[in-house]
Amino acid sequence: MTQSSLCVEASLRDFYITPSSLRKAFRDKQLIPYIQPIVESHSKCVVGGEVLLRWLHPDFGYISPELFIPYVEKSSAINEITDYIFEYVGNSLKSHSDTLPRKMKFCFNISPKNLNNKNLLRSCAKFLETLDDIEPLIVLEITERDKIPDLGSFELVIKALQNNKVQISLDDFGTGYSNYYYLEIFNPDYLKIDKFFVNGIGEKINSQYIIKSIVSLARDVGCLTIAEGVEYAHQYSYLCHENIDYMQGYLFSQPMMINSFASLIIDRN
Repeated sequence: MTQSSLCVEASLRDFYITPSSLRKAFRDKQLIPYIQPIVESHSKCVVGGEVLLRWLHPDFGYISPELFIPYVEKSSAINEITDYIFEYVGNSLKSHSDTLPRKMKFCFNISPKNLNNKNLLRSCAKFLETLDDIEPLIVLEITERDKIPDLGSFELVIKALQNNKVQISLDDFGTGYSNYYYLEIFNPDYLKIDKFFVNGIGEKINSQYIIKSIVSLARDVGCLTIAEGVEYAHQYSYLCHENIDYMQGYLFSQPMMINSFASLIIDRN
C-alpha cells in the first residue's frame, strides 16, 4: 500500500455519510456517472456499458462506491438521483452520438424503490428521445440487496417499461434475495453473474459449478448472461468456454468518464 493511499484511508476515518452529506453531494454535483464498458465475449467488441456512480468529494477525494451506494439505495433522494443519472448520461452521450454505434446497451442500476416511482418511466423515455439517432437499448439492473416490496405496487411500472422495450437484468445473480422469485416476476432479459463467483474461477470448484448452473438456467428461461469482475485471462477463457454472452471487468477496461468511454468506442470498434 502506498503512502498516498494510507493518507486517503486515514482521512476517510473522519468521513461520515449522513442524509445531509449525501444530499449536499447530489446538490453540488459531486456524484458523477462513469461507464464501464461491456464487451461481447468472443469478439471483445464493446457493445455498451454499465453506468456506475462515483463520488468525488472536495475534501476527501474519491469515495469508494462500497461505502456510499448502500446509503444511496436507502436514501429518500434515491429517485432524484436516479433521474439525474439518466439525464446526465443522456446529455453527455448526445455530444458523441455521431461516433457511437447504434443499438448500444446502457445498463443502469436501480433498486426496488425506483419501481414505485413513475418518474423512472419518464427518465427512460427522455433518455431514448435524447439519443434517438443511435437507438440505444436501456437495461435496468435490479439489485437484490433489498427485498422486493409488494409486487402489486409496481407491477404496472414493470409492464410499462417492458412495453417500451426497456430490458431487465438481475444483478449479482445468486447472491441476494429470492432469485427464482425475481425470475418469475421480472421475466428478465439478462442474468448477471456476480464477481464473487468469477473470482473463484480456478480456485473454488463450487464457483465454477454455480456459474455452470446459472448459464444453464439462463438458457432454459431464455436469458442472456453477463459476467462482471473479469480481471484475468484464465477467467476470460473459462467464461468463453461456458458460452457467457457478455463480460465486463478490468481485463477489458476500468470504469471511465463518459468522454473517455466515447473515445474508447472509436478506438476499439
